[in-house]
Amino acid sequence: MTLHPYTPITMALCFMVIITVCNSAVLSAAGLALVLLLGTAFRRPNVLIATALMGIPAVISFSLMYGLFGQWQSAAELSIRFAAILSGGLLFFSFVDADELLRAMSLRVPAPVVFILGSITRMRQLAQFRLHTIRQIQQSRGMRVRRFSWKYVLLPLIVGMISDAAERSRPLQRTGIARPGPRTVLYPVNDPFAERVLRWVMVAVTVVLSVWVVL
Repeated sequence: MTLHPYTPITMALCFMVIITVCNSAVLSAAGLALVLLLGTAFRRPNVLIATALMGIPAVISFSLMYGLFGQWQSAAELSIRFAAILSGGLLFFSFVDADELLRAMSLRVPAPVVFILGSITRMRQLAQFRLHTIRQIQQSRGMRVRRFSWKYVLLPLIVGMISDAAERSRPLQRTGIARPGPRTVLYPVNDPFAERVLRWVMVAVTVVLSVWVVL
C-alpha cells in the first residue's frame, strides 16, 4: 500500500510534537519501542542505524551535561525523548517518495520552490553519477588520483554540478516556470478521501492534546 506523501509527513510531525509536548519518559519509551517495532516490521534498517549513529552522541552529551552533576534521571529522560523524536521522524519520512511529493506540491506550491526542492533531493544522485564519470575519465588517461583530490576530483565535480544546474534552468525559463497561474501534473498523485480525513484527525488530536497539556 502506497501512502500519499503528505500522510507520513503529517504522522512524523504529529508524533514529534506529541512526544515533545507531553514530556513523559514513559510515553517517549513507548514511542521509541513502537518505532523500533515498525522499523523492524517494515524492514527499515537504515532508520535504525541512523538513529543509533545520531543518538549515541546525544546520549553522551546529555550524560556529560547532567550525569556529571548527579542528574542521571534527567539525562536518561532526555536521551529517550531525543531518540524517540529522531527515530519517529526518520521512520515516517522514510515512507515519503520524493518524486510523488514534488508532484503533489506542484499543484499548490510555487513552481520555483518545487524546482529547488527537486534539485536538492536529486543532488546526491547527480553528484554520484558525475563523480563516477570523473573517475572514469581520469582512469582512461592513466592517472592514479586520490579519491577526494581537490584538483582532479572535487573541483571538476563542483564546476560540473554548477554547469548542470545552469543547463537545467534554461528550458525551465522558456516554459515560464515563474509565471503565475494554474498548473497541472501529467501524472497526479492519488490522494484518497480516507487519508485526507486521517491527516486532519491527526492534526486535530495533536492540537487538542497539546493545548490540554499546556493548560
